[in-house]
Amino acid sequence: MPQYFILIVPAFLYAEYNLFIKVSGDHVPVTANTTIMATIAVQIAALAKSTSFAIFLVAGGTVILGLYKPTFFWAILAGICIGGAEICYLYLFGHTGIGSSKLPTYVIIPFIVGATIVIVVIASVFIFREPLSLTQLLGAAFAILGLILMFVEHTTLTK
Repeated sequence: MPQYFILIVPAFLYAEYNLFIKVSGDHVPVTANTTIMATIAVQIAALAKSTSFAIFLVAGGTVILGLYKPTFFWAILAGICIGGAEICYLYLFGHTGIGSSKLPTYVIIPFIVGATIVIVVIASVFIFREPLSLTQLLGAAFAILGLILMFVEHTTLTK
């Protein structure tokens, strides 16, 4: 049961993250040239949250040291990737330096999250050599179809 709970909590947190980034982008002034300070604020908040959790663990007697160097290396690469993703998100939502029209939230977030699913499925099979059942392959195909459909205008479906 705890595994399912731990699956659900980050799903909600990630959804809230996406929505809060969108709202943050909505508050970017038209005169802004960049949203980098908002990205840095996200990173500082994440660092504060992680630091608070580490303090909580240490206070409870948990030993938080003892990780191998590759653990840090891959975690740093993950941090670089999420930092880049946040920069892109805030540029998409903040309407700075990306052209004259904004994509709607119902396109941006589902596309990014859906594309993430597809990329991870492909990496799971080809890089990590994890088995993929026919049902899972079908799910990935539907995810790709869903990504395509997110860009189809509603009016073209009703004609």
